[in-house]
Amino acid sequence: MKRDSRLLFPEIKKPRAKRRVLMKVTDVDGSCCEWSDHDVRFACPKCGYETEWVSISRDDPQSVLIKPCPNCNEEIDSNGK
Repeated sequence: MKRDSRLLFPEIKKPRAKRRVLMKVTDVDGSCCEWSDHDVRFACPKCGYETEWVSISRDDPQSVLIKPCPNCNEEIDSNGK
């Protein structure tokens, strides 16, 4: 007898999130000041999209070194895959 058939309420599986294509840091400015913000550039390994210089704060925990690619994720959303 299967385990699910004995349960009064079968387990409901949550739908999986769509896969996102992420850009990674490819270039960092040459300043070596520990107390200031850093300027970085992101690039997508899949489509080659590259951002302009973006300022990242060292003290802000919300600033991340990986960001979603706007081009690739737009294609994923429009295709529904």
